[in-house]
Amino acid sequence: MARGTLVSELRTVPDDPAAVLDLVENQGWGDGFPVIPPTAERVQAMLEATPLPPAHVVGVVEPRRGEATVEKIAVNAVLAGCKPEYFPAVLAAVEAVCEPRFNLYALNTTTCCATPALMVNGPARQRLGLECGYSCLGQSGRANATIGRALRLVMRNVGGSIPGAVSKSVFGQPGRVSLCFGEWEERSPWPPFHVRRGFAPADSVVTAACATGTQDIADIWAETGEELIWVLAHSIDWIGNNKVLVKQEQGDMLLLLCPDFAHKIARDGIDVPRMQQMLLEWTRAPIERWHRAHWPKLEQRGYVEGNVVPLARGQRRPPRASSRAVPDRRRGGRVRPPRALLLHLRPHLVGEQALRARRGVHRRRVLRAARAMSGRVPRRSRGCDHATRAEPPGPDLTRL
Repeated sequence: MARGTLVSELRTVPDDPAAVLDLVENQGWGDGFPVIPPTAERVQAMLEATPLPPAHVVGVVEPRRGEATVEKIAVNAVLAGCKPEYFPAVLAAVEAVCEPRFNLYALNTTTCCATPALMVNGPARQRLGLECGYSCLGQSGRANATIGRALRLVMRNVGGSIPGAVSKSVFGQPGRVSLCFGEWEERSPWPPFHVRRGFAPADSVVTAACATGTQDIADIWAETGEELIWVLAHSIDWIGNNKVLVKQEQGDMLLLLCPDFAHKIARDGIDVPRMQQMLLEWTRAPIERWHRAHWPKLEQRGYVEGNVVPLARGQRRPPRASSRAVPDRRRGGRVRPPRALLLHLRPHLVGEQALRARRGVHRRRVLRAARAMSGRVPRRSRGCDHATRAEPPGPDLTRL
């Protein structure tokens, strides 16, 4: 059953996967990987997974300030290879990153390699087949790969995050294709992440954090939870950390623990708040790690305490990570050596007030580069934002 009239522009191509991929790449809609042609039938099937109308605006995607309608998101989700049952999670992810405090404008235009890291909690993990254990950050199945990829395509095709023209990321990173995983709640000794943030255990929740990459932390020596936290703390406090670029009360880090590490820490009676406090106290780098010429600059910013530079301060503040419940239509409502993994999160480079003051200048610079390519926005940022019926000789593609 059709969910309303689609407003997408038709593109007819030969019924050949190579021809489809060529069109997508030539138009700048894709990420270099094979795609699923977003025909009208496939987009309508995606729309059946949500009660929201196709024209409903889920969020405004920076820096192009494109309106991410349900239809546009559905087109990108099909293109990414999502099954229709994944679509509510994709909608929740788009809504989360469009939250102003997530600062998507900075993420989509930075020289850094920052990208949204999506963590899913609750019953949706099993329902969608999301991997939470081995290789959950990669090589882990269709749901993990395509939900994160759909978000990245929305950022590209609706938000205009085109490498080089708008996104100035120097190197990028593999997570800029997809970074989505589930928390292995069943193997955790502590309450799940979404519960600690105020959601009910039965809620399905997507949390978006801004990650600049991963760092593997291995240990075979620690016998107590305290020893292990010491290892974790001093695997974090390296001087090239993004946390050195900003005030120490800004920016977050997301630390993923394997079940062995988590149970070793919990076994000694250490809960999550206590572990966080220990990490805050121990992530202190001796100033001698920096070149002597940097010492006055660190002191000028007020980063130095005695002869150490703490990378974080334990002040209470809202986290940058943004969480959204995943709707479930069936419920009618909201929906192996031991390793730790550190996802380096990109902190705010400027405060909210300063960001608002500078945003107009920055946006004019970005859009000026866009106009130089084609009209008001870059040709490569126009992407698939619409869909229609299929006609021979091949599938009709939708424009994002």
